[in-house]
Amino acid sequence: MIITGLVARHLGPAGFGTLNTAAAAVAMLLPLASLSAEAVVVRELVRRPDREREIIRTAVILRLGAGATVFAISLGMAAFTPEIKAHLAVAALVGLSLVWQSAETPEIWFRRHLRAVHPSVARLAAFLAAAGTKLGLIAADAGPAAFAFAYSLEGLLYGAALVTVFRATSEAKSTAPPERGLARRLLRESAGLAFGGMLGAVALKVDQMLVLLWLGPVAAGTYSAACRFTEIHVFVSTALAASLYPGLAELHARAPDEFRGRLERQFDLLLLAGWISATAVTLAALPAVPRLFGPMYGDAVPVVAIQSASALMLFSGVLRSQYAALTRTGWTQAVSAAVMLGTQVALGSLLIPSHGIIGAALSQGLAAIAGGWITTAILPPLRPVLLSQTRAFAIILMPWRWFAALQLVS
Repeated sequence: MIITGLVARHLGPAGFGTLNTAAAAVAMLLPLASLSAEAVVVRELVRRPDREREIIRTAVILRLGAGATVFAISLGMAAFTPEIKAHLAVAALVGLSLVWQSAETPEIWFRRHLRAVHPSVARLAAFLAAAGTKLGLIAADAGPAAFAFAYSLEGLLYGAALVTVFRATSEAKSTAPPERGLARRLLRESAGLAFGGMLGAVALKVDQMLVLLWLGPVAAGTYSAACRFTEIHVFVSTALAASLYPGLAELHARAPDEFRGRLERQFDLLLLAGWISATAVTLAALPAVPRLFGPMYGDAVPVVAIQSASALMLFSGVLRSQYAALTRTGWTQAVSAAVMLGTQVALGSLLIPSHGIIGAALSQGLAAIAGGWITTAILPPLRPVLLSQTRAFAIILMPWRWFAALQLVS
């Protein structure tokens, strides 16, 4: 947050808005470029531990091809879009992350075996290198394009470190070439998740695009500052859910009765973490946002509060998507994301012109409820988790359930 604040101060709201709008566009495409294959790859690793290297290598190749294709198509479309063409260098440099993400595939293997140290050290090293680069660029009075390079550099360094450590530490020494049947299965079973993930990412980021479209780059920069401040919710929810997913996948495969109880406790744990994260970030925003980003970003504070409240749907939704992956109903995520996206655009067109960035945050929060909870009741494959998901929202009022939930992380 300190580094982000320094960059925001240096670039000003307009330049910061340009950089983060490009990053938001990349985030929209990332599920498609990565094939959203994590859940499927974990399941294959659980079922075929003797072929771990082959599975990871196959996933890397598939994600590399998908990322390069998505990057080329999106860059070609950007070159013919007048609003983006003026910032094509920023878009291209940030967009390289769509290719580099393939090297992050070994992270799935580390999570599967609960080896957090290696990816954590790699992440920290990549961050420090990128942070040093950003500080140097501030000193050199660089523009948004240079910071876009630093943005993509962090992903490249992290992926390279992960691949190196994976090759050195993986016990599975299989040198078999990628299996075509495995590749086809990964593509087939990841397709629904990837499409749904992309729609979900668009739904989560389209508010930034709408702010830029209707309110201009200065408002987009202020709104982006709030979004960057609340990114902690994304990190906490996805990291916690990803760490717990291998155990959930194993129970689903061998003990369906225990799986139901485990799923309920994980909903409780994730929502408990969500309440803590939302409260802490909201309380921290009032003093921290003006100090980190500068007084010109003061209007971002109420946006942070609204986004933190709606983040509860994020903590709940990440587990619901894992349930869909395990039950092979990934298409439900695409439908849910489409509902969220449609609601977001409809409400945004009404609220953003009249209420500015506050309206953007409100439309995003209401759309999250529609896509993340109402669709659980509407779509038959998701109804089995409706009670657990709904009850978990009140976990903050049920301390007698905290101990059972917290046991999952002991």
